Amino acid sequence: MTPSSSRRDAPDADTEVRAWIEARSAPATEATVSLSPVELSVLASELSLPLVPMLHFDPIAIQEPERATELDATTRAELTARGILSQPVDGEVAESIRALLELLAAPLLLLRVEASYFGAEAEWQFACTRDGAIEISEMSDRSYRFSAMALGALQPRVLELTGLEDRNEIAVEPLLVTARTLLVLPKLIEDEDEALAQLVAEGAATESARALIAALLASRCAVAVTVLYRPDENRLVGGELTWIDGFDAGLWITPTPDTTDWDMTGPEPGPEVELRPVTAEWIRAELASYLP
Repeated sequence: MTPSSSRRDAPDADTEVRAWIEARSAPATEATVSLSPVELSVLASELSLPLVPMLHFDPIAIQEPERATELDATTRAELTARGILSQPVDGEVAESIRALLELLAAPLLLLRVEASYFGAEAEWQFACTRDGAIEISEMSDRSYRFSAMALGALQPRVLELTGLEDRNEIAVEPLLVTARTLLVLPKLIEDEDEALAQLVAEGAATESARALIAALLASRCAVAVTVLYRPDENRLVGGELTWIDGFDAGLWITPTPDTTDWDMTGPEPGPEVELRPVTAEWIRAELASYLP
């Protein structure tokens, strides 16, 4: 759930957004390298490894053999100049880059952080083994920045990116909200009385409904953290944690309903999800439980 765009009413919102983006744009560590999709394709081919499956690109298919050969030669020359290949033709790949691509090809754990602040959105991905982690950021030129870090630095980095801070503890009962209502809440809260009536009609306690509406109105930040873990070759487990930061109105868990089998145009209101206030300590502990 992301804050409604109509909540962008603070006079210094643009300044805050720029500061938020700038603070999260710096690489996680000095052990950083940037590679373009074409460079990744050439290196993966050289090492006989699959292309990184988590990245949001499908390298442009070059149909003409002459053009493919020209592109490959140019890319190899650039990689050689950067010290990533020892020579343009049949060169050795630098050991650090080999280790990077091998980790990305078969990670033990994948983690994605998505955050929205005043409507500005950012995303980071992490690939991890028991020996370390790689942070992946897509840059404005469509290259990817890879930053290596110790596995123990993963959770602090995730907390840094989400901007999680201690907030007021809100003592109200959780609310059960249908998928249909959840989808329209950002628009619905523009009329607080209508939103309150809708939530109460679905069985929410009035005090809980008022507290949720206050959090939605105050919220500038929404976060989703998704973790997929492979305990062995034949199993994949994971979870997702989503919340909004209502500042003085508290932190609220806002799960995404499973709408796989629900027709949003039909008469059924859809599956229910539980929205409830939590503490930053609870979120930190929950995130820690997702990690091996």
